[in-house]
Amino acid sequence: MTAQQENKSQSKRSILRIAGTLIAFGLIIYLVWRNWAGFVDALASLPLHILLVVLGFALISRLMVTLRWYILLHLVEPDLTFLQVFKLSFVGLFTTNVLPSTIGGDVVKLGGALRFGADSADVTASLIVDRLTGMATMASFLPFGIVPIFQAQDAFTLQMTSTPGMFLGKLWKKTVDFFARVKQALGLWIKHPKYLLGAALVSYIHMACTFAMVSVIVSGLGDQISFWKGGGLWVLIYFITLLPISINGLGLQEFSLSLIYTNLAGVSEANSLVLALLMRVIFMIASLPGAVFLPEVLSGDQKVKPLNNQQGNNHE
Repeated sequence: MTAQQENKSQSKRSILRIAGTLIAFGLIIYLVWRNWAGFVDALASLPLHILLVVLGFALISRLMVTLRWYILLHLVEPDLTFLQVFKLSFVGLFTTNVLPSTIGGDVVKLGGALRFGADSADVTASLIVDRLTGMATMASFLPFGIVPIFQAQDAFTLQMTSTPGMFLGKLWKKTVDFFARVKQALGLWIKHPKYLLGAALVSYIHMACTFAMVSVIVSGLGDQISFWKGGGLWVLIYFITLLPISINGLGLQEFSLSLIYTNLAGVSEANSLVLALLMRVIFMIASLPGAVFLPEVLSGDQKVKPLNNQQGNNHE
């Protein structure tokens, strides 16, 4: 593929994401407008202490995501301190969750790590393994999200929720293909399984905090949903938002969350819209520390390693 063809392909993908984001936002605005009175009442009914508890879970979740990457990165870049990784991670989270940018958080983390003197190949490999670890631990909870689809009794509900099932099939194939492409990068961590196991354990703690956020919000709104079912449905939404049809899942996450929790968990439409809004906003708030570290990460406190050092430290 020529550079011109690559630019055209990239341009088409960007247009698709922008269009998808606008369409998803339009659908969310329509749903909120249709349920405006109930939406406002539900939002106003949540006491402050519940919001603070949910924010606490979100902060722990962000810390666990940071620790997961640190564990994996430490194998290949032991000189990077946890504080440096903490700053890089939160800058990446801030970029992903707060800034409506097509530049992913991993790209920002990679650039910042290089400015801190890390090796590009090592950091790239660690980011790939970190992403795969997160996807693998999430995938282990897919049965809790898929079972409610087959338990749905209403034909319309089943029809509406069949699309996520098709998406999951495609996503699973893409995941398998992706794993094959990065097998060489995974080799080093496979030889040191304690790092993978530690990262997976931390990832499960992150997931537990996210699922707890869902349970606490839904319960505070007056609906009831089990921890496992709520978590399983969140995993479904997680995989749907991996589809490259919106910017950082904006709009797509909220719309799919409202649709799935309403039709599969029996949460009222107004409450599911409040849940969608709060999950987005609270994760944004929990990512705000990244704004503080952004200038330092962009400037870096060390020089990038020379090319010959990068080649010597390439573990891929």
